[in-house]
Amino acid sequence: MRLIDTRTLELKEFLNIDLPKYAILSHTWEEEEITFEQFQGLHDELKHLQGFKKIQNACEVARLEKLGYAWCDTCCIDKRSSSELSEAINSMFKWYRDSEICIAYLADVPNLNGVTEDPWLGEEDEPHFANAEIELLLASEFAKSRWHTRGWTLQELIAPRRVRFYSKDWEYLANKEEDISHALSYITGVPVPILRNAAQLMSPIRGPCAANKMSWAANRATSRVEDTAYCLLGLFGVNMPLLYGEGSRAFTRLQEEIIRISDDHSIFVFEASDERPVLAPSPAAFTHGARIVRLIGAQYASPEPYAMTNKGLRIRLPL
Repeated sequence: MRLIDTRTLELKEFLNIDLPKYAILSHTWEEEEITFEQFQGLHDELKHLQGFKKIQNACEVARLEKLGYAWCDTCCIDKRSSSELSEAINSMFKWYRDSEICIAYLADVPNLNGVTEDPWLGEEDEPHFANAEIELLLASEFAKSRWHTRGWTLQELIAPRRVRFYSKDWEYLANKEEDISHALSYITGVPVPILRNAAQLMSPIRGPCAANKMSWAANRATSRVEDTAYCLLGLFGVNMPLLYGEGSRAFTRLQEEIIRISDDHSIFVFEASDERPVLAPSPAAFTHGARIVRLIGAQYASPEPYAMTNKGLRIRLPL
């Protein structure tokens, strides 16, 4: 894992067994992002680029948190190497989970002035929350941020223990774990217990079912079709090789991997056309998946293991 020295902005390599404490950046890609190749050169030549300023500011926030290292996906991965890219994406959830703090930079959100003076809440709007500040936040530019609509930022919201949000001018807005967990749950569909403790993701009893997790990604988008699947690997605890160019087949492979390691029947509960496929075509098919409840007990279990075969799904279920 490569980390940025927050004082010198130099890249340093570490093995997973001796990683120092680090901050990690969550953001949406914009113009002038700094690549791994560029970051190896003279930093003076990059100072005018927005992507470099973003890295500088993230490192400054990390230093204020007394952290000597930071990680950013734009410059810490050599994307010219397919093997390195594959390892990084399969490790991404763990890297965010193990960070000391996640710095969420919302490039399209102005300073909210403490969210209590937000002008976006009209007089005709009826309050739905007991906490007035949450109500104001939901009606603010924060709730409309592009950050909430991207596929990769879903795991970047859930995995870290601490997430601190910053405006486009790098002014502190709020944190996930205390200030706005209920508002974030309303915006993203992710339950508050999951936002506060990602360990519950994999709980066989208290954890969300597959359809629930898919619903969180139903209205999110990625620049590449394959990333619709790859950005969800950590949420389901699966690993699989990356094959850019395979298109929507990537999401099919993800579901096959979930079936291989799980007996969660909710993976088959999705909406589709009249010619219903065995597996969902995309996370959008699980738009209403948050309503699905996994039933626990012997009477609901499959009488035998089920699997995908060369002729389709082989499964027996109680009717």
